[in-house]
Amino acid sequence: MQYKGEIVVCLAKDGGFQVLSKDGTPLRSIPLPFTKCNKVFAPEAIALDSNDNILIVDSMRNCLLVFSGKDGHLIAECARESLCNPYGVALDRAGRVIISDSSNQIKFF
Repeated sequence: MQYKGEIVVCLAKDGGFQVLSKDGTPLRSIPLPFTKCNKVFAPEAIALDSNDNILIVDSMRNCLLVFSGKDGHLIAECARESLCNPYGVALDRAGRVIISDSSNQIKFF
């Protein structure tokens, strides 16, 4: 996922996001709050919104997690009651969040 010309990847086992340059050089890390608290976290897909927030669907928690792209703090945990093992996330041109899950449905938020 690109972030201001950079690439953002989620490394749950390493405890955060890694930001890379276009050529793959590591630039910085953003820690995740869940690994510090030993909470279950299983990222399946990642997207960025127009404010550079990082959106992740978590198949263990069955939700959408929104993190600040600046410091990695959790902004929101959404759609917990609406998702079943989510595995894809994207945003459309209008800024709506689109999530696919194992119920074979595409859900818009």
